[in-house]
Amino acid sequence: MRNLSERDRSLVRLVAAGLTNVQISRISHISEGSMKLHLARILEQLNVTNRVQLAVIATESGLVSPADLQIVS
Repeated sequence: MRNLSERDRSLVRLVAAGLTNVQISRISHISEGSMKLHLARILEQLNVTNRVQLAVIATESGLVSPADLQIVS
């Protein structure tokens, strides 16, 4: 997780909170296509294959707190 930029960490928090790509792209002010590219790069960089694995790693590493999981879209 240390290799991720602050922007990537922010996106990971939103993914872990269960938001969709569309919701995340609106919150982050990027296109849905850009969101998908960011997410694919993050998944590859962390060597995980899906959002659930990403959320687990983010939680275990302390990147995501219980407060982050309370995000309401």
